Amino acid sequence: MRKVAACSLLPIAAVLVLVAPHAFQTRAAATSARTLPAGDTKVEPRRGSLNPGRPQAFQLRARSTGAVEQVRVYLDRGTTARAIVVGLYSNAAGHPGRLLSTGRVSSPRPHAWNTVSISQRRLLSGNRYWLAVLATGGKLRYRYARDGRCPSETGAQRRLRRLPQKWLTGRAGSRCPISAYATATAGPTPGATAAPPAAGVAPGQSPVAKILPSKAPLPSPACTTILSSVSALASQVTSAVPGSAICLTAGTYGQLELSGAHAGNVTVESVPGSAVALAGVKVAAGASNLTIHDFATREINLAPGASHITIDHNDISGGGEGIVNSSVNCSSPNAPTYSGCTSTAPNSYITISGNKIHGYGEGGGEDAIHLSNWEHIDITANEIYGLEEHGNHTDAFQSVFGGSDLTFDHNYEHDNQSQGFFIKDGDASNVTVSDNLFLRNDNLGEGENNIQVFNTAGFTMTGNTVWDGQGDLIRAENAAEPLSATVNHNVEQLFSVLHESGPAYSLSEDYDIFKEQPLFAKGPHSTVVAKPAFANPSADDYRLVTNPNKIGVDWAPSEYVYGPTGY
Repeated sequence: MRKVAACSLLPIAAVLVLVAPHAFQTRAAATSARTLPAGDTKVEPRRGSLNPGRPQAFQLRARSTGAVEQVRVYLDRGTTARAIVVGLYSNAAGHPGRLLSTGRVSSPRPHAWNTVSISQRRLLSGNRYWLAVLATGGKLRYRYARDGRCPSETGAQRRLRRLPQKWLTGRAGSRCPISAYATATAGPTPGATAAPPAAGVAPGQSPVAKILPSKAPLPSPACTTILSSVSALASQVTSAVPGSAICLTAGTYGQLELSGAHAGNVTVESVPGSAVALAGVKVAAGASNLTIHDFATREINLAPGASHITIDHNDISGGGEGIVNSSVNCSSPNAPTYSGCTSTAPNSYITISGNKIHGYGEGGGEDAIHLSNWEHIDITANEIYGLEEHGNHTDAFQSVFGGSDLTFDHNYEHDNQSQGFFIKDGDASNVTVSDNLFLRNDNLGEGENNIQVFNTAGFTMTGNTVWDGQGDLIRAENAAEPLSATVNHNVEQLFSVLHESGPAYSLSEDYDIFKEQPLFAKGPHSTVVAKPAFANPSADDYRLVTNPNKIGVDWAPSEYVYGPTGY
């Protein structure tokens, strides 16, 4: 479907993290349906405490791969906190990095293990993480075993009402391991998504396992069936059992059409080590639990209602658009209207990860990723380049007809003439744009915005480096509900807020570096620096040389693998 509109120029005080691998023990009460990927199940002898508002973190190493869904924390006698919140952080050079997942429980019980459900997050075996607990309304007292073999640290910020999106280190310590551990569903096949969520998932929480950005892609599952025609493969997929990996031999094929509502993930991929080129991929209405992996292909099209679809490590180029869906929501506020509009089922739980998407805009092409009427979307660690605006309003990502719960992170956009991230013509909610690198995206000098977001309630922009000759803009234009935006820890040329009509944005902004003075009173820790010192711009390494506040990206494109992996 062609787009209608043209492009426009937890209240807690202690962060607690799961701990070291040597403290890991099997828990007798654990059921066979769960794994214990990290933590310490013993009530340790030493006692520690945290004052309200001051976070503390403890490192852990995952002992198995799995989708973490709850954390158990032992609270010692004397705990007076009225609530605790836990959060899972990435590891960044031996310190907590960015907040990955969180959950909260009220009225915690002292002298007992307390269970906190968190939005599911996939841990990878052997990787280091930091898990967080917050407490409000009183002290949090915990148990630990100080053996010096795993670190802990307090945060630099005080009087916090929620865990920071990006950790700021205060003082290092060695109160570790702490009496806390995570439980998870059994580790899924790499690229798989979890089953649909149970009722009652809190708004803004992702109830499915996310695929974490990985500096090296995970091996794909071994082929359970090997075929040499797309028609035979399509037939096999329809009735495939969960866990199957159905593979195509090397060659050039026509369009692959996929269908089937599967109870668990089914992977469709090339035979390891083989190059497979497809004319395109079409996912049928209602299809679910499919992973499309390791192909060179033209457009990937999702029909309305397709859900739990993973598009992972493909080379996508040459179609009308790269990844596109055709769902509409005729009642979405500020969405396009036309006679005979009929709403269709949204596309939900879609993961787009590790792909190369390039060459759109010329010859009648449009967007690299174009989604409409969506729910729970993860767009992670893709390389998007070679886009050129030639009258079809080309964008790296565009949303129409609105949606809710989208994460756009660790993407590498470069050498384009396009907008990098664009939401318009349909109000959206719970959108996070984090840890992305945007370079040279105004090659023809047309003066577009890079990030441009209309009417998005609960918008977060954090940890991005935008050094592409474009500005970023959030716009309020007759929104259907109050709007809020959190903007912090970015390196960017210029950021603007525009109020045209209806509710205005309530903006929280701090710890940003701007090339130009923003058009509002910047936060107390934000600065204007015309020429930041980047690590190695000639290699597109735009990490800051000096970065005590962890601003901008903390990764370089050379650390990632984009497109087909060959296995």
